[in-house]
Amino acid sequence: MKKIIYFATFLFCILTISSCTNDEDEEKIDVLTPTDNAQTEQMILEPTV
Repeated sequence: MKKIIYFATFLFCILTISSCTNDEDEEKIDVLTPTDNAQTEQMILEPTV
């Protein structure tokens, strides 16, 4: 029984690792510098009474 669980875990790990690729053919990499603002601005709407 342990062999079946180990084999299933091994297959799951191989499947997970093989799906982590970057096949987007994009050479543009967005590099964040310390002066960049990573937060998005949100509009706060106050309820009208």
